[in-house]
Amino acid sequence: MTFKNILMAGALLLSGLMLHAQNEQDVLRYSFHEPLGTARFSGMGGAFSALGGDFSAMSTNPAGIGVYRRSDLGLSMGVSNNQTNSLYRDNRRTANNGQFHIPSIGVVGVYEASSPGWEFVNVGVGYNKFRNFNQTLSIEGDEVNTSLLDVFLNQANGVNFDELGYAFPFGAGLAWNTFLLDTLSSATPDQFFSAIPDGPVTQRMDIETSGHMGETALNVGANYQNKLFFGATLGFSTIRYQRTMRYSESNLDPSLPLENWTMTDVLDISGNGVNIKLGAIYRASEWLRVSGAWHSPTSLSLSDTWETSIESDFKESGTYEDVALGAYDYNIRTASRYILGAAFILGKRGIVSADYEYIDYGRGKLSGSNLVNDGYDFSVENAAVRSLLTSTHNVRIGAEWRVTPAFRIRGGYALQQNPYEDGATNFSSDAITYSGGLGYRGKKFYAEAAYQQRTLTSEYYLYDPAIISPSRLDEQKGEVIVTFGIRY
Repeated sequence: MTFKNILMAGALLLSGLMLHAQNEQDVLRYSFHEPLGTARFSGMGGAFSALGGDFSAMSTNPAGIGVYRRSDLGLSMGVSNNQTNSLYRDNRRTANNGQFHIPSIGVVGVYEASSPGWEFVNVGVGYNKFRNFNQTLSIEGDEVNTSLLDVFLNQANGVNFDELGYAFPFGAGLAWNTFLLDTLSSATPDQFFSAIPDGPVTQRMDIETSGHMGETALNVGANYQNKLFFGATLGFSTIRYQRTMRYSESNLDPSLPLENWTMTDVLDISGNGVNIKLGAIYRASEWLRVSGAWHSPTSLSLSDTWETSIESDFKESGTYEDVALGAYDYNIRTASRYILGAAFILGKRGIVSADYEYIDYGRGKLSGSNLVNDGYDFSVENAAVRSLLTSTHNVRIGAEWRVTPAFRIRGGYALQQNPYEDGATNFSSDAITYSGGLGYRGKKFYAEAAYQQRTLTSEYYLYDPAIISPSRLDEQKGEVIVTFGIRY
């Protein structure tokens, strides 16, 4: 596939105000996980597949619960700050968004086994967060010689004006009802002109997103002769995603009757899903543990609701406004995950651990909901998923050192490869997370803290990539996590 063809296939993926259609961006949003969890997990970069003994391991390698020797109750709290820098037509803007949230909470019960060779059978229940969607973004460009109205004009031409509201209710229909599009003459009711025929304009997009993705995990694990640990997790996913986009065009040619216009789009997505996870840890020696885990695809049922409005301001005739509402139910199946891990135990003083994770994002899939019998098969969108998204090889590395028997320091690194095919984007990069932390672990009580910094470069099209250049987004997300717990 050529670069141009990939861009056209990804128009809905990378552009902001286009059609309200479910696409490969939705598949990626719910397949991409951040290294969130307890302070110990986050401070060590999430490299816990071969270690276990942590709530977050329920959603990474379920066998980790088998490592517990005592029951555990813990709560993690986090404060995040997401700074996004945009570059569009040599204009830079910076936006920040902060939030308090709960990345992890759970309890583990430890029970002695009665069968020969089996030491413990442990049961856990907890909540682990995978994504924090809070972000504020601002993009602005001056002297732009294209307009979003060009997209609506292309939609409208060839469609009779009295059918625009049915054919394009969230695009050309709104533009027609607010006089941003008009017919050339009464003799040609399917040919239109734009209120901004040539430009130039100042374009601005402000986006605010919020919400989260996580799962409630029901976990069971077992310890066989303190050598082999097994585990299984049944995960119930929850998703809540809200996005408000406000796009405007102003500073028009003074000879035009239009002063400015604004389009506002509010999207709300909620959903639930289910998956299973299986894992094992083998204690090869006193200093080496190795592990493997498999995560099934997550089957998600999602509901979208949205409200799109356009307001136009004309110099002489005044202000016009129109609103359209929509809703749709659909399903997404994410790709499977495969995780291998190793942990090196450095006597009683230190630990070095590493995880390797493989996921083929291109195997995600959209499908219709049983609640919606419209016959739509998502074949075009699923072809775009396979063409635009690729497999990644992700790495997490962590270390812990006991300064005293009760006090530890930690560090971590995580690399998540760019999930897009080569040539599909201009700017997208790998996501890199650096982390560090410290902790106190007494006989019954523990208190820990961690900080992680994640960097990611991506791109954003305000609308159709065929007629507009992308803006570059540089994201830096800092997160402070503290965990408190008791063991009994």
